[in-house]
Amino acid sequence: MKKYSNCIIFLFMTFILFGLMVVNAADITIDDVVSYMKENNILDNSDYSYMFGRMFNSEEYDIESISYTVKKEDNKITIDTILKDKNVGEINKTFNFNIEDNLITYTNDSDVNSLESRISAFLFSELIYSVGGARGYQKDIIVDWMNQIDLTSITLEDGIEWTYEKITYTDEKNDSVYKYEINIPKTFKVDILKLTANMPSNALVKIHDIKTDFTSISMSVYADGHLDEMCTIYRRNDNNDYIKVGTVSCNNGVFTDNNLTDATTYHYQSTVENVIMCSDDVEITTETIPETGAFITIGSIIILIILEIVLCLIYRKHRIIQKI
Repeated sequence: MKKYSNCIIFLFMTFILFGLMVVNAADITIDDVVSYMKENNILDNSDYSYMFGRMFNSEEYDIESISYTVKKEDNKITIDTILKDKNVGEINKTFNFNIEDNLITYTNDSDVNSLESRISAFLFSELIYSVGGARGYQKDIIVDWMNQIDLTSITLEDGIEWTYEKITYTDEKNDSVYKYEINIPKTFKVDILKLTANMPSNALVKIHDIKTDFTSISMSVYADGHLDEMCTIYRRNDNNDYIKVGTVSCNNGVFTDNNLTDATTYHYQSTVENVIMCSDDVEITTETIPETGAFITIGSIIILIILEIVLCLIYRKHRIIQKI
């Protein structure tokens, strides 16, 4: 986790990030978002868990964890949150997001410093996070653009419209002082169709010219319009998170990923550094090392037979010489 001193709008900027990178171009529905929200919690990420976990706290609360359940009805999404506090035990809060066609709206009537308001900020983040998740975005790639978003410029034409107030608090960790400024939503509207329609076009970065070996994969990366810039390559790990594995020129720069396992399928994506765009997910399988055990066995037998014949001939010749 990168440390920040006087970290401004660090926490809540996560809410918009998943509206900025596309993996497939199809529109999603509110049902898709709700389904993703049911199965994924942004606090499953340890870094986010720490950040948002501290956000819930105040002089009155010392929150250890938060979980939630989601239920969709005809005209609303009901979110029941369960917070575990070290002092008072379990705290339950219920929130309702209204639905009209593809529009999700919410009004926060609570005091901006209240626990309800802090939870609403998290749930707004979780909602937009789930929009991105339903579209197939990857957490680790999204984090690259956390400091690029101008929250004051978002409009409903982009898919989001909101009003908010700010609260600020400080926290100390490992002898460092952190200052957090949280944007508490007072009202918001999220238009699912407009949000997805305004995402960048698909496959703006191209991974091509792929070559494979038993333990390595090489590829070229091309991003039209960004040929003087650098592209970052990510590989998916066993936890389905994408980790950075290399950086090359966007003008057909060649990257080779070594020390891989034969006959194994790997997934890659690439992005232009500091630009909101990415490639399609590319699936590549390393070559299979041939089974050589049978050939070695046959070869060994042949060698043994030849050796036996040679030894036999030498022995016979020796015997003949002895007889003479």
